[in-house]
Amino acid sequence: MSLHLPGSPEWGRMVSASKAAPMLGLSPWDSPRAMWHKMKGDLAWDEENAAMERGNLCEPAVLAWWRKHNEHADWREQVTIEHEDWCLATPDALAVVDGSEVLIEAKTAAKMDDWGTPGTDEIPVHYLVQVYLAMHVANLNGHEIAEARIPVLGGYQLLFTEYVVPYSAEHGADILARCKAFHVTLDGDAPPLDDSVATFDAMKALHPEIDRGESCGVSDQTAHDLIHGAANLKAAQAADRLARSTALEAMGRAQYLTTPDGTRIARRQPRGEAVTFVVVGKPADLERSEVA
Repeated sequence: MSLHLPGSPEWGRMVSASKAAPMLGLSPWDSPRAMWHKMKGDLAWDEENAAMERGNLCEPAVLAWWRKHNEHADWREQVTIEHEDWCLATPDALAVVDGSEVLIEAKTAAKMDDWGTPGTDEIPVHYLVQVYLAMHVANLNGHEIAEARIPVLGGYQLLFTEYVVPYSAEHGADILARCKAFHVTLDGDAPPLDDSVATFDAMKALHPEIDRGESCGVSDQTAHDLIHGAANLKAAQAADRLARSTALEAMGRAQYLTTPDGTRIARRQPRGEAVTFVVVGKPADLERSEVA
């Protein structure tokens, strides 16, 4: 079976482990509708951003750290595994540790808020979907993957750590089936619209040309939602600015802003020579304060 080159139209239509989370609506950066248009060839694939550049440049170091701490593991880097003619997985490496085959997927993270206890499978859901599918595809094609090892470089202290996701045939089969159902729609109807930034950006990018003088009618409901949404947004932005100004006047030189019961809901922090104001509180914080 021939391999498809990354970036080619053939590769674009292939399901891959890294595309699984957007296809299933579980990506923090992408959406099913945006991914559908990219896989169809309607939109270009995303250009490398700062986070992607960081990951690509740091990946060799993360893998080198893992190998240093697993010096007896047999190692195969950058493996491509195709499943039938529509799906593939490209784990960063495969290795044999203590007689068991494991899949390696290196990651970097600016913050570790979404990562749980090292050594467990408490990793962000979009990465969890990726490694479940990659392990399942590998095992359907001649491998015997027992688990995925996810070495991570992240946090403010730039610490190396590792997470372990055991193979689950049940989870892998479910994800593969859902990805197959998505793949079938590439020759049919697009997924529904959603309220994500990725979908909005995709809709803007689909038709860069403008037919001057042409008009398009929409339903009364769409017209209502558009006009009232814009008006409500302006009102909310104005209310937000006033609330922030009121808070900053009250804070003076203080670093934190709290509710009456002491729960922190905002902070002032330096940004270059200026000071920025960050709201961290949630509505539930107000409910707890009112109860107290």
